[in-house]
Amino acid sequence: MINKRNIFKRIISILTVVTIIIPTFTQLTISAEETDKYPYNIFGRNGIEINAGNLCINGDVHTNKEANITAYGKNINGKITTGNDIEKRVKHVYADTKIHEKYFTENCELYEDGYVKSEMNIHINSPIFSYRNIELDGNVALNSNIGTLMNINVTGEVKNANTSVVYSKYGNITIENDSTANINGLIYAPLGTLTINSPNVSINGIIIADKIIINGNSINLNGNDNIARFIGTQSEVYDFSDLEYLPEDWLGDTDEDDLFDIYEKVIDTDPLKPDTDGDKLPDGYEVLTLNTDPLEVDTDENGVSDADEDFDNDNLNNLGEYENKTGPFNPDTDDDGLLDGDEIKKYKTDPLNSDTDNDGLLDGEEGYNGTIYKKNGVYFDPLNPDTNGNGILDGDEVFRQYKKQEVSTYDEAITEINVSMSTNGSLERNLKIESMYGIDAMSSDVFAMIGEPFNFETSTKFNEARITFKIDQSKLGDTEFDNLIILWYNEKEQIFEEMPTTRNKAQSTISTKTTHFSQYIIVDSEKWYANWEASFTELRKMWNGGTTSYKEMNTIFVIDCCSDMETLDSSNQRLNICSNIVNGMMSEDRVAVITYSEYGTRGMTGLTDKNSALSILSSYIWDSGAKSNLVPAFEDALYIANSSSADMNRIIILTNGNTTFTYNIDNYNLSNVTVNVVDMGGYTMGESLINIASVTGGSVYGIASASDLAYQVGDTIYTPPQFIGEDSDGDGIPDLVELYGLKPNGQPINSDPYNKHSDKDGLQDNEELNFSREKMTYDLDKEEYDGSVFVWSDPTLVNSDWDSYDDKKEKELGSNPLVANFYIENEDYEFVLDTKYDNHFLSDSYYTIYYNDPFESGTTWLGNNVFSSNGSKVELYKKAIIDYLDKVLNSRKMEYELQELKEVEKSYFDTLLEEINAAYETLRKSDVLDAYKQKDLELLKEFQASMQRRKADINSTYYPDVQTKEAYYKRIDDARKEYEYYAKEVEILSNKIEMKNMKIKTIDGFMKGLGYTLDFVNASISAKETYDSYVTFKSNINIMEDGIHMLEIFAKSYDVNIKKAALQLLEYANTTYENATYEWDQVKISVGNSATNAAVNVAIANLPKFGSYASLFIIVGQAVTNISEVSLNAEYTVANSMIAQSLCNEIREMAQTGDVLKNGISISNNYKTAAKRFTDLIVLRINAEEKYILFSNSFPFYIKWYGKDGRDKAQKNINKLNEILLKYIVS
Repeated sequence: MINKRNIFKRIISILTVVTIIIPTFTQLTISAEETDKYPYNIFGRNGIEINAGNLCINGDVHTNKEANITAYGKNINGKITTGNDIEKRVKHVYADTKIHEKYFTENCELYEDGYVKSEMNIHINSPIFSYRNIELDGNVALNSNIGTLMNINVTGEVKNANTSVVYSKYGNITIENDSTANINGLIYAPLGTLTINSPNVSINGIIIADKIIINGNSINLNGNDNIARFIGTQSEVYDFSDLEYLPEDWLGDTDEDDLFDIYEKVIDTDPLKPDTDGDKLPDGYEVLTLNTDPLEVDTDENGVSDADEDFDNDNLNNLGEYENKTGPFNPDTDDDGLLDGDEIKKYKTDPLNSDTDNDGLLDGEEGYNGTIYKKNGVYFDPLNPDTNGNGILDGDEVFRQYKKQEVSTYDEAITEINVSMSTNGSLERNLKIESMYGIDAMSSDVFAMIGEPFNFETSTKFNEARITFKIDQSKLGDTEFDNLIILWYNEKEQIFEEMPTTRNKAQSTISTKTTHFSQYIIVDSEKWYANWEASFTELRKMWNGGTTSYKEMNTIFVIDCCSDMETLDSSNQRLNICSNIVNGMMSEDRVAVITYSEYGTRGMTGLTDKNSALSILSSYIWDSGAKSNLVPAFEDALYIANSSSADMNRIIILTNGNTTFTYNIDNYNLSNVTVNVVDMGGYTMGESLINIASVTGGSVYGIASASDLAYQVGDTIYTPPQFIGEDSDGDGIPDLVELYGLKPNGQPINSDPYNKHSDKDGLQDNEELNFSREKMTYDLDKEEYDGSVFVWSDPTLVNSDWDSYDDKKEKELGSNPLVANFYIENEDYEFVLDTKYDNHFLSDSYYTIYYNDPFESGTTWLGNNVFSSNGSKVELYKKAIIDYLDKVLNSRKMEYELQELKEVEKSYFDTLLEEINAAYETLRKSDVLDAYKQKDLELLKEFQASMQRRKADINSTYYPDVQTKEAYYKRIDDARKEYEYYAKEVEILSNKIEMKNMKIKTIDGFMKGLGYTLDFVNASISAKETYDSYVTFKSNINIMEDGIHMLEIFAKSYDVNIKKAALQLLEYANTTYENATYEWDQVKISVGNSATNAAVNVAIANLPKFGSYASLFIIVGQAVTNISEVSLNAEYTVANSMIAQSLCNEIREMAQTGDVLKNGISISNNYKTAAKRFTDLIVLRINAEEKYILFSNSFPFYIKWYGKDGRDKAQKNINKLNEILLKYIVS
């Protein structure tokens, strides 16, 4: 047993999303007062056959085929039209729902298994409705209505006096007797055959059936205006909710054309013939895929059959698309760069496989017409995975490749980037070059930067690549081309390193070679290094100067002069040894001389200079006396040493060993004394003498080795610079670093040295900026500087990267506060994108059922052909898209305007800060020595700090309300007044440097917009109305751009109608946008630098005005009239759900490039777009759920079979979506 409930859900859903418009009766003339009345007395869509003796017809008769009417006597008061009389088939006006509601609701007897009566007389006095057959055998008094889903068979006389309805929704009606068939009212069998065989037939009413056969002797067929008005001319949604009561064989697809038989009856195709119109395209393919008429060989009557049409211009007609299973509305089904027709006919590749030979290269990249050969001259066969037969797949072959990408930077200085490298795969496809301007706060604000920072990323390996930037030299300003260098941003270490740069002025290019990809930036080297040196000059003041000092040494000679020495030292070696030692001393060293003999000390001097010592030595050395006594002389030497302030003392004893010397080491202070002994020979050196030399760190020398003592001098002591930097606020960052230090990108730190919490964002300065004293030395030099400052976030800004999250919040989230991002909590991401695919959105459930094969897109054809729409589904989807965009984008108007104001204000403060810094440096380096200089420097620092605070406060002052505009004007005015105050107070600045020569412009002369900078040098634009006009215009430009981006997304939809609608709107939107930007360019040209105030005001005031976003498309859509409420809400439910799928796909792709954090996803690439798209999706979800509720309220049959709790669930979804939306609205 099949799951009928699911089948019926699909059928119900698909056939409720139909655009129902007034049928076109082109062959009939209907007066104005009759336009709401069904125009035919008898309508047999596919044939009428009447055989009578006497025939009377009062009313019009129509069939799309043949009408065989024969009678001996005819009285026809009306017009009979057949297929031969018309160009277009006349469609059924379906009225099942209102027939059921009017005639089979009140007091109706319901029979699910059929209604069978076999009696002499059968009285029908109350409505009877049966899900199966109605069988009546007997004389029937039809005083009420009978209806069924299947067949009605009446055998016997039929009479009725009241207005009655005989109705079969899907089956036939047959009345046979040998007496009378008399019916007043409506006979309705739109999908079946009405057969009446009776001698006397009298019908006073309307007959509508697929085929009509009436045989009788006397036949009277008269119209009924009341019934005709009841049927009307507007077809309604065909309600299939009751198909579950039909036998399974009624739901089959006999001809296997993907359209079930009853469906074919509704659209009038032949359920026994898969190709009704004989154009070689199956009915199902025409209905479900092509949206062509399966009853017409040439739907659009352009002389080209539906089979030969090439809707996507891919050199493959529709028949070829069907046979090859390619997309008839997608010229490149597998997205490999080759047209489907060319793949089949020219290249013999598989149009359904982007890489036919599975070698890692797309078909469109291979071959002589492929992108690789055209750009790099290397041939690969798209049908051979190893073209050169070397055992390496083509996609893994390494060869020299080139990629050129045109770019547009904010200053228009860089126009093109070229990359050349040897790698595998397709460089064009695999290498991504992206500007990081406005995303990475550190690289976006590099000092003296030219152009923008660009990030290079590839999935393939390479050894070396050359990056070349094309420069527009006219945009370099005061920068010399020869001063340009390329920096590599080492993001991990947060250091900007200079790359070897090659310049070619003639070709206006600069290039570098690299072994890795990252961010690369061009800077003015002269400004870059001068900026660092200026900072280092101030920072070196955190150290005192290094000093060099000499640590002098005292030498005390103790010379043995006993009588034996006269013989042993006849050549007076003692004098020579002592003189050599003295001559080797430094000028700061001091000398004392002690001689001793039999009775101890004989002669002694105090410490004296080396020159005096030399003269003393020659007079002191003479010999007399017996064995020498060293102890008293040694004690005298220690006394001299210990009495000296010198840290180094050495005692040099010259003796022949024939001496008395015993000692107790504890009796002597030897802490700063070294004892050396020179053995003059003749006797054995005593052990005590040897030991005291050893204990004090000295040695025993011979006459020859004593010369070594001449090389012993005092120590030279170098005292390095001492760090004396103050840290007034105790945040671990010295004051001079906060005042004059630079961030890694060369911009000043500018935090407050007297406040450890400069920006008051909840993070102290030392939490936002890491200072390493170990990496910052006195010898600061940019060439060797390895980054003593690491910036986690900017201590002067609450929101360092200017995204939607302040620094403290980003720290909590775990995202990088220097890289702008959009953060989505996991729970919100899962709910809004329905990542678990449980279809908790009712609109998605409806969409899923609607798009289940084999019913996909079927109702497009139903609306356009069965119901003869004078508009199309595309027009209706245009309206759906415009309504949605109008709702979303108009709600952002204030946001866009405030963003414009924010950009102007930020630029204003940046300009002031830049020029204040320049003024400060000019003044600091000047030779002015008067009393005003220090005061003026302090005032400028105050002004600088004030502007920093104003800039830091910008984000916290912008809220989506009207008051913000007024607050903006007040802040700018306050800043202007502050400027005037300081300009007046700073004497040197006002008198000698002159602020006006520094090109500082107030808001009266500075305006910046998205993608444009309009600088009116001499114009004082003080009129608030002018600014309002400017901001309004620029915000509209912003809205247009956003709308275009969204239309581009919708144009990628798999749904043909959404795609067509979006493409048509996109064409008009682009034209409108181009016209608006042209107007802006004209304003810039007309105003120029010499414009007067009045000229500026007039030029801006005359910029085009726009109302709502929808007003941009006022002439795009065609009028679509008389759409039923059910149909409209059903269409909008599906349309919004389909558009939501497009946004979901884009957001998923963005999320894949983001960082997965603990509780969410952080998206940096195109983060602003990601934020908009996510909120767009939320609004779209809300819209879709609201449309679902409206639809369910207008079509209770769907709710009956799907579930009554759907509306409540949809409302809960709306409530939750609104809660989520509040969290992500970007202020």
